[in-house]
Amino acid sequence: MVITGLDRWGLTTENVLALAEYLRRGGGEAEGAELGWGDVDIHSPTGSMVLTVMVAQVQMRLEIQGGRITDSVVVHRSAGNNLGGWRPTFSDCQTRIALRLMQAREPATQIAGDPSMSKATSCR
Repeated sequence: MVITGLDRWGLTTENVLALAEYLRRGGGEAEGAELGWGDVDIHSPTGSMVLTVMVAQVQMRLEIQGGRITDSVVVHRSAGNNLGGWRPTFSDCQTRIALRLMQAREPATQIAGDPSMSKATSCR
């Protein structure tokens, strides 16, 4: 198996180690292309240890990065900053009308076809 990035080999350390065990049982090999570590002898105790440490470091880096992203989003949202994303398809008024129709147990086809849901119709 040629690995272009340890973060591409599995989602967690456990995933990667399970795959390495699968390769060991089947007589497979692992090679790190363009990663600077070349062949990893997953059949030797030293190779297994090196792989485990490297994958654990990758997972730690990804978890730290994820925490930083989460912290950044919290800071930006609390400051009232727009983080982008999809624009709302319906106005607040149209959403209120749809909720009212749903509470009245109108069928979804009727709600979607209601003239007040049209963008051309002004919502009052």
